[in-house]
Amino acid sequence: MAKSDGISLTSQTSRRLRTNAAAETAFLIGLGVLAVTLHAYLRLPLKTPGHKGLIWIGLLMVSRLVSQRRWAATTTSASAAATSLLPIMGFKDPLDTVVFLISGFILDLGYLLSPRLVLSIWGVALLGALAHAVKPIAKLLASAGSGLPYVSLISGLAYPLALHALFGAAGAILAVISVRLIRHGSNRQ
Repeated sequence: MAKSDGISLTSQTSRRLRTNAAAETAFLIGLGVLAVTLHAYLRLPLKTPGHKGLIWIGLLMVSRLVSQRRWAATTTSASAAATSLLPIMGFKDPLDTVVFLISGFILDLGYLLSPRLVLSIWGVALLGALAHAVKPIAKLLASAGSGLPYVSLISGLAYPLALHALFGAAGAILAVISVRLIRHGSNRQ
């Protein structure tokens, strides 16, 4: 192999790829920490179920769109789930941690099973809706299994499910638009 300053090009490429992979992983982990911190401390004046999905699913979708890693959203959601376990975050329901993890897995699974789906804004909206709608469904299953009701489900499943899906879809669409605008702007320079 040709050498450049005494180092083979293969080892230079290998080192650069390892550095990029480490930086990308750190970015994904950072997005997860940011997402769960915003989820814990950002108080939006909306009094509707699922409204935090706008930011949560948006950041998960950003991780999925900008990363080349196969399980990017799962990496981000795993770091969010781990961060949510810290007492300073104030999450008292262990189901929140599980839901954080499942949301990223759903995004990645949809992206892997149907890469063409995410080329359409409606496909991305559907994927975001499914990823965020998992929360009221998980609460329903946990409530049925334990017999303890969740306050958000007292009036039924339809309203929280619809709003979670709506905010998840909106978050995913905003992420796609943002990433496309940023890429378009950087291509012009």
